[in-house]
Amino acid sequence: MFVELIRLTVTGVIWRSDWATGLDIHFTLSESDVLVARPGNRFSLSSDLRQQTLGQEPTAIELVDYEYVKKLPCEPQKLLVDVREPNELEESGQIPTSINIPLAQVCQELVASKQIFECNYGRKRPELDTEIIFHCRSGKRSLQAAEVAVALGFRNVKNYEGSWLDWAKNEGLSS
Repeated sequence: MFVELIRLTVTGVIWRSDWATGLDIHFTLSESDVLVARPGNRFSLSSDLRQQTLGQEPTAIELVDYEYVKKLPCEPQKLLVDVREPNELEESGQIPTSINIPLAQVCQELVASKQIFECNYGRKRPELDTEIIFHCRSGKRSLQAAEVAVALGFRNVKNYEGSWLDWAKNEGLSS
């Protein structure tokens, strides 16, 4: 799959296509507002995130492994996000300390207000420099989620390459 991410200017457009839902996401940046537009859904990025987003350069997505993720319960300042659908978690299980934000909701949830995020997940909404590690079943959807986070301006984004399949294998669980 070819993914294209274009950053034109601070008052330009960020565009990413060919993500999991097949929709295009357009981020229009201006000094007064940042909008995320999807067919039938338009919402504003909260003002505190907006101020941190303007003028930032794209960020590389680092890959992490089982040993890295295994240590996360001792590092509560980091956010582990499982982007699988809820029924997948019910069938197979969940990595300890992870929160579930299905891939189709990642963009919306990462730009939600601090109060809404905390109410939904029992955790503080990540700041743009918070370390966020995404995972899914095999690492493909989590990479897409990581790309969305980077496009939103998050600067410390990682992808658990082996994701649940690697975790289950190393923990002796059925996948």
